[in-house]
Amino acid sequence: MAVTDALLDAELVDVIGELGARPVLLLHGTADHLFGPDHSTQLHTALSAAQHARTTATLWVSEGAVHSGTYDNDPEQWAARVFATLAAACDPGK
Repeated sequence: MAVTDALLDAELVDVIGELGARPVLLLHGTADHLFGPDHSTQLHTALSAAQHARTTATLWVSEGAVHSGTYDNDPEQWAARVFATLAAACDPGK
């Protein structure tokens, strides 16, 4: 089964470790009423525990941000974190 097929048929927390060697940035707001911040914490824990993933996982929980609102809540912090993750993706030696 391909990883993409597994993503369609499984809980994300069960397959996130299959992402392979790449940086992952999880963004979450404490005021997210669709998914509690614990959802991203669980994903971060699962990704960090996947020894074969060879990835760098970063979790940013933005105080007061709503669902998909981390940028609006703190644009400078959002940009710094997103661009750092993109830079790491472009330079895997970092």
